[in-house]
Amino acid sequence: MHIQTPSIKSIDESMGHAINECVLQALESNWKEVIVDMTKANTAVSKDGEKINQLTENIQQNDEVIRSAIVSGKYGAALKYAKEGSDVADDEAVVMAAIELDCASLQWASSRLRNTPAVVLSAVEKNSLMLEFASEECRSNTDIIKAATKKGDISCLKFLPAAVAEDELEMQKVLRRNGMGLEFLPKTLRDSFPTVGAAVTQNPLALQYASDAMKDNEWTVKSAVVLDGMALRFASKRLQNNTAVVTAACKQNPRAFKYASQRLQKVSKKPKSMSRTKKAKDGECVIC
Repeated sequence: MHIQTPSIKSIDESMGHAINECVLQALESNWKEVIVDMTKANTAVSKDGEKINQLTENIQQNDEVIRSAIVSGKYGAALKYAKEGSDVADDEAVVMAAIELDCASLQWASSRLRNTPAVVLSAVEKNSLMLEFASEECRSNTDIIKAATKKGDISCLKFLPAAVAEDELEMQKVLRRNGMGLEFLPKTLRDSFPTVGAAVTQNPLALQYASDAMKDNEWTVKSAVVLDGMALRFASKRLQNNTAVVTAACKQNPRAFKYASQRLQKVSKKPKSMSRTKKAKDGECVIC
């Protein structure tokens, strides 16, 4: 009996077909597992958004999983898993929801949304330091600057573009709301008579951030000490030895006298406002 032996080519083709079938079955099986895993992941993060932190990287970066973690799971920081250029990071509704939950989420938003005033404003109103993550255009926006400096951390001024920080009139508006912002302005403005004046009028202790020249300016220092005598601490040595300046300071707060020069402290006398039987406490002004 003649038995036909299959050719090498036909064997190779059969084996190749079998291998392809196995690969396809494996891929289909893996894909089904991925779908099941994705469904489970969505369910989990919808109930508790923080569960996204426990997922594998490929599932963490899935737009729908991130969206579910933020919108349903109430976990704004889930946005940190969004890939650059992803749809979810550019979805204004999702990003706004994330910011509402965690204002730091602004840093993971798309560049388009970090350049959208309404989005940036929503973050800055919650935490002025979020100004750091805004586009340069938004960091130059007067409404956003006003919102950031109105009641937030004034150190946000360090994130202003140079052109804005050097705008004297604009910065004077800021200082009239919070004089301590003088610390974060360029040296040229800390050496400016009207700018320093605006700062110490709002908060006399802002004198500490003025230039040495302004700390030695009698008008500037007097403007500060008549509002808060303790600002004498930041005056120049020359003005701490100035009778008129020291008198103005200790009239506002007698304890400011401890910052007067040694010369004035040695020649001091009992203040007229005190009774003859009452002694001055240590550090109180005794020349006014």
